[in-house]
Amino acid sequence: PRLAFTTAAQALQAGQCSAVTTVQVQDGTNAAWPVGASTTVNLSSSSAAGPFFSDSTCVTSITSVTLATGASSASFFWKDTVAGTPTLTASGTGRGSGSQLETINPGPLFTVRFTAAAQTVGAGVCSGVTPLRIEDAYGNPITSAAARQVALTSSAGTGTFYSDSTCITASTNATVLAGSATTSFFWKDTAIGTPTLTATYTTAVGTQGQTVVAGSAT
Repeated sequence: PRLAFTTAAQALQAGQCSAVTTVQVQDGTNAAWPVGASTTVNLSSSSAAGPFFSDSTCVTSITSVTLATGASSASFFWKDTVAGTPTLTASGTGRGSGSQLETINPGPLFTVRFTAAAQTVGAGVCSGVTPLRIEDAYGNPITSAAARQVALTSSAGTGTFYSDSTCITASTNATVLAGSATTSFFWKDTAIGTPTLTATYTTAVGTQGQTVVAGSAT
């Protein structure tokens, strides 16, 4: 006998609880094989971010399900927070393992994240590259078929933004190209202080505090 998934593969958003997922003990003809004694089926995922649950709200964590004597199938729920194609595996002593490939898509728009460390820049000096990424609540990048504009602002009225590393071409937006989730920009400020830069795309907002000092960057 072997284990097999009898429910269809699922495509979920990151963090979404799955629909019921059922595994069955089968014979060589794929017919159900009732077990002669209580049997433990171990559950695992190729993704470290993919736990299993006994309930439809994905609250009670489990690592296995039990087939009662005379039963041939058991069900569970699962979720994953990392976008990708995790493989779920059901295994048990003396039985062939069963696997199923699932799909996890990024969740809803959540933030525009500054993906590099804050900078210390000299007053009036062009910053280093400042990269951004549009993400869901779990840090998965969110791409789009169309280009998107991320609005840039500074808490300092003396801060300006640029698309080039010499701070010549001023721009109040950073463009995320179609098919991408990332963009970058440069900035400078003529006043000494600790300005907060803000990047906004629709409802998603990210901030990062910077430091502006006298003279050259450190």
